Amino acid sequence: MGFATIDGRRVEYDLSGSGAPVIVLLNGHATPMSSWDKLMPHLAGPGTVLRYNRAGIEASDRPPQRQDGDAIVARLDALLGALSLEGPYVLVAHSLGALYANLYARRYPDRVRGMVLVEAGHPDEALQREAGLGRFARGMTRLLSLGRSSFRNDPHSEFNAVTATVAQIRDASAFPDVPLSVVTGTHRMPLVPRRAFARHREMQCRLVELAPRGRQVLAPASGHFPQLNEPALVAETIGAVVASSRVAPMD
Repeated sequence: MGFATIDGRRVEYDLSGSGAPVIVLLNGHATPMSSWDKLMPHLAGPGTVLRYNRAGIEASDRPPQRQDGDAIVARLDALLGALSLEGPYVLVAHSLGALYANLYARRYPDRVRGMVLVEAGHPDEALQREAGLGRFARGMTRLLSLGRSSFRNDPHSEFNAVTATVAQIRDASAFPDVPLSVVTGTHRMPLVPRRAFARHREMQCRLVELAPRGRQVLAPASGHFPQLNEPALVAETIGAVVASSRVAPMD
């Protein structure tokens, strides 16, 4: 574990492995980087793995401005620069973190060589909201007590900037033609309405369509957290995308 200073504020991160590509793990809403702990022992092979806590999570300093997609992507890019991680990058994102991976790939298509979305949020799904989150995400937030008042009431929180983030994705360049895998849990978890779960499954299929080389990987023993319930499956999926990403060298 370590700390980097970005614009005068601390960012907590963990770096392991070595070499290319750089595998960047993006957490879900208000979720710490420890949510990837069970995955880490399964990430064997060459490559550098970066996980970090976004602003206001665990030991990372609270944000000085609204945490919309542009702010989060800029901070991530600054962190990669501060750590001298030049890429190529394979982005692995869970839940709401997928919005930021989606935007980063559109902002920096020449740096991203692959993506794995784990129970990811689709921009259209995110806009079906009360307080900025879809019914599926609200159910998960309630279940895990992640949407606690400190995030809901903070005007700078990413919780309150989902609409702006989706608009930024829609205004950005096209999603790059990179290997893409979408890992989808097949179990509906408590507090998630059946209709919302069905809609979520539909949105998972639509995420696959982001890239010509998109594919879906079903996680039969998982709900919203395949990286906890089936870490070997998620690691295998990441490994396949990493292998495919090496076919296209950096320009």
